[in-house]
Amino acid sequence: MKAVNLKKLLLTCVFISAVCTQIPAYTSAEQEEYDFAYSLFLNNNFSIAENLLKNFIVNRPEAALAGSAYFVRAEAFYKKGEYSKALSAYMSIPQKYPQDVNKFRKELYYRMAECYFNLKDYQSAAKYSEIVLKEYPDSYIAKDACLLAAENLFLSGDYDGALSYLGRLEKYSDYANFDYAYYMTGRVYYEKSLAANGDEKKRMAKESLRFFDRVKNEYPGSEIINHSEFRRANTLYSLEQYKDAVKICDVLLEKNVNDNKFKAMVEYFRAWNYFMLSYYDRAFSAFNSIIKNYPGDMLSIWSEYKKGLCYEAKNDSKAAMEQYQKVMTDYPDTLPAAYSEYAMAYLNQKQGEYYGALNLYGGIISKYSIEELTRASYFMTAEIYTKMDRFAEAAQTYSVIENKYPEDANIARFMKAWCDSNNGNRDSAQAAYNGILSDDKAERGLKAKSTVKLGDIFFEKENPVEAARYYKKAIDEFDDVSGIKAEARYGLGWIHYAANRFDSARLEFDGAAKEAAFAGDAELKTRALFMSANSLYGAYEFDRAYGIYSSILSSKDAPAEIKQEALFYAAFCRYRKEDFDTAASMWRDYLNKTTDRVKKAEAYFRIGWAYFRKNDFDAAVKNFDEIIKNYGDTHLNQEALLKKGDSFYNKAEYAQAVVSYRELVEKYPEHYRVPEALYGIQWSYYQLGDTEKAVEVSRQFLEKYSGSSYAPEIMYRVAEHYYNSSKYETAVSEFAKFTSKHPSHELADNAWYFSGVSNYYLRNYQMSINDFRTIINKFPDSAFVDKALFRTANSYYKLHDYKSAAENYVLFINKYPNSENSCESHFNAAMSYKRTDDMDNAVKMYLAIIDTMPGCKLHERAHMNLAYLYQDIKKYEEAINIFEKLSAAKGKKAAEAQFWIGDIYQAQGKDNEAAAAFNKVYDNFPQDEEWFVPALDGAGKIYEKQGNLKAAISAYKKIVKSAKDVKYTSVAKKRAELLEEQYKLMNPAPAVKPTVKPSGVTQ
Repeated sequence: MKAVNLKKLLLTCVFISAVCTQIPAYTSAEQEEYDFAYSLFLNNNFSIAENLLKNFIVNRPEAALAGSAYFVRAEAFYKKGEYSKALSAYMSIPQKYPQDVNKFRKELYYRMAECYFNLKDYQSAAKYSEIVLKEYPDSYIAKDACLLAAENLFLSGDYDGALSYLGRLEKYSDYANFDYAYYMTGRVYYEKSLAANGDEKKRMAKESLRFFDRVKNEYPGSEIINHSEFRRANTLYSLEQYKDAVKICDVLLEKNVNDNKFKAMVEYFRAWNYFMLSYYDRAFSAFNSIIKNYPGDMLSIWSEYKKGLCYEAKNDSKAAMEQYQKVMTDYPDTLPAAYSEYAMAYLNQKQGEYYGALNLYGGIISKYSIEELTRASYFMTAEIYTKMDRFAEAAQTYSVIENKYPEDANIARFMKAWCDSNNGNRDSAQAAYNGILSDDKAERGLKAKSTVKLGDIFFEKENPVEAARYYKKAIDEFDDVSGIKAEARYGLGWIHYAANRFDSARLEFDGAAKEAAFAGDAELKTRALFMSANSLYGAYEFDRAYGIYSSILSSKDAPAEIKQEALFYAAFCRYRKEDFDTAASMWRDYLNKTTDRVKKAEAYFRIGWAYFRKNDFDAAVKNFDEIIKNYGDTHLNQEALLKKGDSFYNKAEYAQAVVSYRELVEKYPEHYRVPEALYGIQWSYYQLGDTEKAVEVSRQFLEKYSGSSYAPEIMYRVAEHYYNSSKYETAVSEFAKFTSKHPSHELADNAWYFSGVSNYYLRNYQMSINDFRTIINKFPDSAFVDKALFRTANSYYKLHDYKSAAENYVLFINKYPNSENSCESHFNAAMSYKRTDDMDNAVKMYLAIIDTMPGCKLHERAHMNLAYLYQDIKKYEEAINIFEKLSAAKGKKAAEAQFWIGDIYQAQGKDNEAAAAFNKVYDNFPQDEEWFVPALDGAGKIYEKQGNLKAAISAYKKIVKSAKDVKYTSVAKKRAELLEEQYKLMNPAPAVKPTVKPSGVTQ
C-alpha cells in the first residue's frame, strides 16, 4: 500500500505524540530511561530502541510508562517490518495494560489493521479498519482507516465493498490523500472491467479512466502520478486502444524517471503494445533495448521470451523455436524459460507436430511447479490426444486434471465425457453429463453444455425423441447462457436433417446461425450456415444452397476448413444444375487448396465426373487416370478404374472399356465395385456383339471366386442380364438358381420379383403369381411388395380369374392408397367387377377415380367406362350426364363421348335428339374423323328414316367434304348421289312452256 508506506513515519510520530501528551510527570530515572529509548526510536534505531524498551518493561512492569513503552516497542517491530511480532505486541496491550489502552485504542486498531494488511490477511485488516471507523468516525485516522479498508477489500476481490469505502472519503473534503483514493478507485473499476463483457466492460473502463484522469488533472504533482498514468495505459490496453497506451508510455519515458524498475516496466509494456498493434519489428527492437539497458533484470529475460513471440507472429517458426531454446538454455529454471518451453510445445502443436508437442508438455509437467503452465500443459496434452483420435488417453489426462485441480474438476469431467462419447463409451459419457447436471457446485454454463451433449448422445444412439427433449430443455432452461441456444438449435437441425426433413432442418440451422452470431461464435455460425446450405441442397434447391456456400467462401471469419468444404459443395450445386464447366473449375480450385491426399483424389474424381456428365469422356479419362497413377493408395483408385471403363464404354470404345474393367476385377477381386465392373464387361461384350462372352465372364468369376462375398450379386447380374436382354425363359431359370442358392440374400426379393415379371411376359401367369406371392409372404419389408401385389392382381386378370383379380386390386388399394399404381388398380378392379357382373362395386371404383384422382392418366377413361356401364344397365340419364361432361371438357375422348350421347338417344327412340347430338360431333370436333364420320352417318340414317332427304344428303356431303379416308368418302358420296336421284324422282321440277315468237314482229 504505497500511500500508507509514504505516511508511515508521519503516522508514527502522530501516534507517539498522541500517547506522550497524555503521560504525566514521572520520576526522573524512569522518565529518562523511557525518553532515551524513545529518542532512539525517533532516530530510526529501531532494534536498539526495541531492546531498551524490552528491558524497561521487564525491569519496570508496574511503571506508569510501561504501557506506553509496550506500544512504542510494538511500533519498533512494525517499523522493522516484523509484522507478526508487531501484531502480537499490539494485541497484548489490552490484556497487559488495560488501564492504558484507552489512551491509544484507535491507534492500536489501526496498526493491527495495517499489520494484517502487510501479512496479506485482508479480511482481518478490513475488519479492524471498520472498527476504527465505527468507534472513532471523527478521529484523525478515520480517513486513513477508510482508505485502508478500501484497499483491503480491493485486494480481497470485493470491488463493490472497496468502492463503498472510497465513496465515504468524499465527505472529507480536506483529505490530503485524495490522489491515492482516486488512484485506488481507478484500479477498482479497471479490475471490474476485466471481469465484465460488452457494454458493461466499456462502462467500467470509462469510469476507471475518469478517476485516473482526476489524479492527473487535480494532483499533477502527486508522487503517484506516474503510477496512475501507467495504470491508465493498462486500462486503454484492456480496451484494445494500444496506440493511446503507447502515447502514455512515451510521455512517461520522456520524464527521465529515476526509478529504473518502473522505467523498465513502462518500456516493456510499450513493447508489448507494439506487438499487439502488429508492429512486430518495432516490438522486437524495443525488447532488444530492454535486454541491453537492463541486464540481469527479470524483464530483460521476459523480453528474450517475447522476441520469440515476435518471430512467431512474423511466421518465422524456425527463428521462434531457436529463440525459445535460447531462453531455456541461457536462463534455466526461470519463469521465462518455462513459458518458452510451453511456447515451443504450442508451436509444435499448431504445426501438427503432435509427438514433439507431447514431449515438451510432458517436460513442463515434470520439471516445473508453475500451476498455470502445468495445468495448461495437461489441457493441451488432452487436446492433442483428441486431435489424434486417441480418446482413451485424452480421457485419462482429463481424469488427472479432475483429481489435481479441483476448480477444473467439472470441466475435466465434461471433457472426459466428451472423449468417452467419441470413443464409443456413450453410457459412461451419459452418466458423467448427468452427474454434472446434478452437481450443485457445477457452473451453470457447464450444465447447459452437458444438457446439449446429452442431446448429442441420444442423437448418436438413434433416439431422436430424447435428443430433441434435451436440446429443447437446453433452450428453455439455459437461454441466458451465451451460445447455448445456437448449439441446441444446431442439434435440432441435425435431427431434422437426418430424417430428410430439410425445410425444418434449415429453419433450425438458420436459427442456430443467428444465435451463434449473437454469441460471437463465428465457427458455429459458419457450421450452421453450412448445414443450412446442405439442407437446401438436400431439398434440391441448388441455387439457394449455392448462395449460402458462396457467402461462406467470401466470409473473413469462416474457418479455412469449412471454407474448403463450402467450395466442394458449391461445386456440387453447379454440377446438379448441369453447369459442369463451373463445377469442374471449382473442384480444381479445391484441389489446389487442400493438402489432404484423399481429398485431392476426390477432387480429381469429381472433376472427372463433371466431364463424364458433359460427355467429354477424354477429359474424364484424363482425370480418372490422375487418380490411378498418383493416388493409387486411396479408396478412389477402384472408383476411378470403374469410371474410366464407363468413359470408354460411353465413347463406344468397348475394347478399351473391357481393359479398364478387367484391371479392377483382376487387381481387386474383393472390392465392392467388382460386380459393376463385371456388369460393364458384360455390356461391353454385348455392344461388341459377343453377348455370350459377357455371360461367360461372369460365369468365370463365379467359378473362380465362388466363395467371394460378391459371388451372389454376380450370379444375380447374370440372371438380370438375360432379363434385360428379354430372354425371359433363361432369366427365370437363372433367377431360380440364385434364389435356390441364396434364399436370404439382400437381392433375393429382386430375383423373385423379376422372375415373376419374366413369367408374366412369358404368359406363365400362375407361375408369376407364385413368384409374387413369395415376395409378399417371405419379404414383407421389401420395396417390391406393393408392385408384387399389383402384378399378382394383373396376373389373375390375365387368367380371367376376375374375382381373385378384384380381391387383390382392392387389397392393394387399401394397403397402398398413395401408390403410383393406385389409380390403375381402381380402374382394373372396376373392370374385374364388371366382368363378374358386380356393377355396384364397379361403379364405386370408377367414382373413386373420378372424385379423388383428378391427375390420374385414366381419369377420362374412368368417366367413359362408367358411362358405358350406365349405358349397359340402361341408366341413360346418368350415362348422358357423364358423356356431356366429357364432351364439354374437350379432352381426348370428347368426340367419342358426344357420339355416344347420340347413340343413347337413338336407342331410346329419340331420333331428333339423337340427330342433334350426332351433328354436334361434326360441329365441335371437325378434326376427329374417327367419330364425326359415324356420327354424320348416324344422323343421315335418321333423316332418311324421317324422310328428310335434304338433311340426309347434307350429312353425307359433310363426310365427303371433311373426311380424308377414301373408304368413308366413297360410300358417303354414293349414298348422297343415290338420295339426290331419289329426291328428284320424288320432287320433279315443274314444266316450263316455250316462248313463241309472234309473226310480223321484228327483233
